[in-house]
Amino acid sequence: MGGPRIVSPAWLFKLHVTNPIDFKGVRFIPTKTMTASLGDFQLPQRAGYLHGLSQPSFKMSIAIDCPPLVPFQTIDAWLKNAFDIKLAEKPALASMTQTSHEAVVAGLAWRIFSLGAALLLAVRVPVFEVGQILELRRKRRTSSTWQLVLALPRIDYVNDATYALAYQQATKAIHWLIPRAPTRANLDHLYSTLDDAFVKKVNGKALGGESTITVLQEAWKKGIEFRHLGNGTYQLGLGAKQLRVDRGAIQFDSAIGARISGNKMHAANMARDAGLPAPTHMMATTEEEALAIANRLGWPVVVKPLDRERGEGVTVGVIGDQQLVEAFKKAITLSRSVLVEQQVPGVCHRVLVAHGRVHLVAKWLPKSVKGDGCQTVRALVDRANVEEQAKPPWLRLKPFPLDEMALACLAAAGLTPDSVPPMDVMAPLRPIQTMEWGGVVEYHTKGIHPENAAIAIKAARIFGLSVAGIDIISPDITRPWHENGGIINEVNYSPMLSGRQIGAVIASMMDDWLPGGGRIPVEAVIGGETAMAEGLRIQAGYATRGVRCWLTNHLTTVSDNGDTTAMAARGLFGRCMSLLMDPEVEALVMVIQTDELLGTGLPLSRIDRIHDLLDGAKPPSDRSLQSQAVPEWMNATRELLLAHTISIEPPHSADRSI
Repeated sequence: MGGPRIVSPAWLFKLHVTNPIDFKGVRFIPTKTMTASLGDFQLPQRAGYLHGLSQPSFKMSIAIDCPPLVPFQTIDAWLKNAFDIKLAEKPALASMTQTSHEAVVAGLAWRIFSLGAALLLAVRVPVFEVGQILELRRKRRTSSTWQLVLALPRIDYVNDATYALAYQQATKAIHWLIPRAPTRANLDHLYSTLDDAFVKKVNGKALGGESTITVLQEAWKKGIEFRHLGNGTYQLGLGAKQLRVDRGAIQFDSAIGARISGNKMHAANMARDAGLPAPTHMMATTEEEALAIANRLGWPVVVKPLDRERGEGVTVGVIGDQQLVEAFKKAITLSRSVLVEQQVPGVCHRVLVAHGRVHLVAKWLPKSVKGDGCQTVRALVDRANVEEQAKPPWLRLKPFPLDEMALACLAAAGLTPDSVPPMDVMAPLRPIQTMEWGGVVEYHTKGIHPENAAIAIKAARIFGLSVAGIDIISPDITRPWHENGGIINEVNYSPMLSGRQIGAVIASMMDDWLPGGGRIPVEAVIGGETAMAEGLRIQAGYATRGVRCWLTNHLTTVSDNGDTTAMAARGLFGRCMSLLMDPEVEALVMVIQTDELLGTGLPLSRIDRIHDLLDGAKPPSDRSLQSQAVPEWMNATRELLLAHTISIEPPHSADRSI
């Protein structure tokens, strides 16, 4: 399929084929990826909904040398054991008529791009479905090489090379593992190879953080479509019902509040001025200043960088001059200034507040192993590290140490490496939880005292954050803060949204953020010259109901007040994409008078209603299609719409029904 065929001459779409890449009898050829160009300047493509996928998609072609028999049981065991990939029962093959050899080829390809999708997800490319096989054919009658055309999910602004590398490495991995058993040594080799050849190469270009993937996955499960806007920021939903997210932040978060929260001293001052319990600390830029502050506040103290997150550079329980100097040196390497803070009793509890409600309370415990009443601490540590080594490197937790710091933490808890902790008793290996060391999370959402919940909600409100992670240090979160000396230690903008319980929490938050799934009414009119008049009639109907409805075809866009609006976007797809990004658009009418969408796909995943008008429809602009009757391309466009439509209006022509 080509791109839009009726466009301004200054804006051209062209197809290109990249050079084939060969290895070990497998040839990977990304073909016919569409890019826009303006003169010599290449512009990125925005993918459309096509081929029946629930995410925007594109086509790729691969050539595979495949024998008539493939040990799928071996491959599937590898995929399950190594990557926790459970394959669907059947490959998504558009044509259901297959010979036995075709079925084998389809099965092999299905496993290759299942692994490819898993690799993309590992580097935070939000690909949540595998794809579909569109075409499958032998290159020559006697050849063992098969050509497949695949429809694969496409995330806007992800480099083509990232996709190519993912599926190349997936193909290599499948080829390598077929003759091998999933032994520990073979697993380690496969993990190391994929980590070096793909994950480490791409991870620096990750599209957002861990929270981003969690949010997008929950959106996808709820049928909320999303678009990458660049640099890890995504738009969820459409038009007036959209929400833009960046990791754990949303568009309604105050930029001023976010900036203040990044400086622990300014944040504490603001919280204190608002009548909230805040830490007592002072700022130091030299060791001498830090020592003077510690002696003034009284021991023990906490030493931390002024403006770092997630426990970076924090030292707790500092009780002497030498220990303070060491803690200061550690913190000053991460920040221009250091806070010396009066230590309060208790443990940090992350209280997740969104839209004025507490959604989650997580008690952050230090890196630990849990006793079972039988094994020593040393055995528990060994077992924990073995379990982590059995995972891909990109999914492993931080190692469980038994170093000098771990021995000191154990001793403080009355334990040694040879102690046998009772059932469910934690043996701490670090003093606090940090990004550097990791930790253990316990959930206490139902147990938080209402007065503690109230100060967390107020803190988010004072800072102007729609989503915030409020860190409360308390000996017992079930008791009011003013009874046990609890304080708000930090106010976190864009809090990390991950963990065992976060999926259900985000699903609940989405109901607040995006009522109705973030959708606006979208209607499509297919036809010729009279289609525009019908579209204007539909638009007027929305106006009488007080809905701000916009209308567009491939050349003209009409605003909700009836004015023709100039747009830099070209073609029906581009104009619709622009309107679906506009928070003023409450409804949209697409007037389809060309075959453009057959090449680009749809700009959104669901149409509410189709209206058919056949009279006066123009023939396709592509000369290769002009010999076809007009209804041919209209039928094809209608079939595309039908796959994404809720209801159909009967044709308005008495001559013929599409």
